[in-house]
Amino acid sequence: EFKGCSGIFQGKIFRPSPPPARSTILRNVRKYQEAGTSLNLNKGNSGRRRTGRSEENVERVRTRLHENPRDTSARRNGIGLPQATFNRITRLDLRWHPYQMRVRHKLPPGDMP
Repeated sequence: EFKGCSGIFQGKIFRPSPPPARSTILRNVRKYQEAGTSLNLNKGNSGRRRTGRSEENVERVRTRLHENPRDTSARRNGIGLPQATFNRITRLDLRWHPYQMRVRHKLPPGDMP
């Protein structure tokens, strides 16, 4: 027999969940009226702070790379940043790439498509 939303699925009994409490509804209404949304406004503000890509470190890496663009190792540059942070700043903030495409051989006419 069928009663509401309860049922049996793969041997498990599912019962309808109770409605939210009055205080929960009032809290959501108040949040919507104050903030204009009922979404979580703290999303993205939790967790460990990542300070490796600070403006100061980006500027230090930029200066070092402009002084010697071929030397892209953090250890050789003497900046004191971890290699991963140096590479992340180089790729994401400065948009430098770890390699350059180079044409090494000329294709003979027989190899061209």
